[in-house]
Amino acid sequence: MRLLRNRSSFCNYNKKGKSPLGIDTLKSLTKDISIPWFAIGGIKQENISLLKENNIRKVAIISDLINSKNPKEKAIMIINSLTDEN
Repeated sequence: MRLLRNRSSFCNYNKKGKSPLGIDTLKSLTKDISIPWFAIGGIKQENISLLKENNIRKVAIISDLINSKNPKEKAIMIINSLTDEN
């Protein structure tokens, strides 16, 4: 397994003092990568549509799930957001 790690994609309260990469930087860093990669760090259900609009389809979501009152229901909603074509 290969790992390419940089800063969070979005604001991540676990990484205080570090600014997030943002969409444009993430796209620039990954445009020539031929191996599968995932956006990670500060990814939440509400920013999935922005990622999809920018052709970013693989994400790792942690805080949004573990901080949810109902992680199973939240996971289902996230999966639906990722697979929804609208």
